[in-house]
Amino acid sequence: MVRILRNWIPPFFKTAHCFCIIMDARSEKLTQEEIYALEAARGPRTSTTGGKWSGRYSRYSCILRYSQEWVTQKELAMTYGVSKRTVAGWIAAYRTGKIEALRPRGRQGGRSPSLDFSVQEVLLAKIRERVLCKPALIHSWLEAHMGKKLKTTTVRYWIKKFTEKLRAAPGARG
Repeated sequence: MVRILRNWIPPFFKTAHCFCIIMDARSEKLTQEEIYALEAARGPRTSTTGGKWSGRYSRYSCILRYSQEWVTQKELAMTYGVSKRTVAGWIAAYRTGKIEALRPRGRQGGRSPSLDFSVQEVLLAKIRERVLCKPALIHSWLEAHMGKKLKTTTVRYWIKKFTEKLRAAPGARG
């Protein structure tokens, strides 16, 4: 494909000329079935302004505009409020995996909690019964009975979290 830029003055010329710049052929030209699939993948809920649907919609519409119109990646980045690198990533993902590659991946969970759910339940029951109430007692109990060696600051964090949970419980007195 050839794109003609009119009245473009390169730094080494003094007058305006008409130049032809050869652009990439964009061999990933979408077929009509792929266009229908992209439009169908947007779904009815894409008109909302936020959440995963808006991100999905911007990826799909960006790929549609890139393949059907002669829009540069920079222009697309400015239109959708993302970086050129992000747009290039969307295009590369589409080239490798088609529509499935454009779907947002789930977020990773991050760090796992220092106390397992079963230990949390037992500790919450002990705090509720007022058997354990001080951080030093809870710390020594966790080491002796559960085999958990935690820092005192971590124990204080869990106490704070459990007391918030107890206050928020229905029927609890504050």
